[in-house]
Amino acid sequence: TRNVSDSERAILKRLLKVGIPIAIGSSILSVITLINTKLILGQLQNSAGFSYDASTSLFGVYSTTLPLFNLPAAVITPLTISIVPAIAGYIERKQFADAKDVIESSLRIATIIALPMAVGLSVLSDPVMYGLYGSRGVGSDLLLILGAASFFVCLSLMTTAILQASSRERLPVFTMLIGGGLNIVLNWFLVGNPDINIYGAPIGTLICYVAMSGLNLWFVMNKLPERPKLGKVFFKPLINCIVMGAAAWIVYPAMLELIGAGPEPERKIVLVALLGAIAVAVLVYAVMTIITKAITLEDMKLIPKGEKIAKLLRIR
Repeated sequence: TRNVSDSERAILKRLLKVGIPIAIGSSILSVITLINTKLILGQLQNSAGFSYDASTSLFGVYSTTLPLFNLPAAVITPLTISIVPAIAGYIERKQFADAKDVIESSLRIATIIALPMAVGLSVLSDPVMYGLYGSRGVGSDLLLILGAASFFVCLSLMTTAILQASSRERLPVFTMLIGGGLNIVLNWFLVGNPDINIYGAPIGTLICYVAMSGLNLWFVMNKLPERPKLGKVFFKPLINCIVMGAAAWIVYPAMLELIGAGPEPERKIVLVALLGAIAVAVLVYAVMTIITKAITLEDMKLIPKGEKIAKLLRIR
């Protein structure tokens, strides 16, 4: 009975050691989001000098961009859950080379999925905002910045999961505190500046997640038993996304001209041209990914039904 009790105590101690930092990390960003919501509205009125109605209008436009900004993270989150047991299992058995391979694959998959979504949101921010909400100008510019930030959100999510799976669960707590604190400070100064105003919110978000993902990557590179090769992770997807972004940027106005849209096209026409540009961009990106061999069969095994998709696309 004593042995069983000791074993249960050890398991409980381990669960608390791992679970408490993860729970704290999950709550930090939620608290910071609540703080920033009040801070942005307050600074627009108190420091930037906008009226209550103007402040709520600007914040309302900013809020319409957030579901699009959060979309890549919603796609990546299930993947972060699936890679944790794989990495943890290899590290527990001291199979560090295998753990490194899974880490590289998970980072590569996250990049291959999240980066084109981020590029698409930024490059096509104007037609996306106008087509969905009838908003141009401020809304498009906000989404352009948040589109770039969405990739670093996904990168921070994946690197956080990697560190937690590698028994380094306390490190992401520090990076979240640093990134979140930086976000609050930047919002205070940038949003309060009349010349920057609401644009300070996405700028603060971008810098926050660049800092968080950068620190997490530094820990992944320096605190794990074997260092992953980041060049293999980011180089090919980046090249593919540049080509894809250029294609989308060229095709969208060409579609408008093909349809015969005037200088101020209706939202329905914009949506048709936008869908055409997205379809071409997806096709270009898929072809580039296959040509450059940016993804491997081992990477695809991390995705649900990934092996079937790999067989269909002839990925080896």
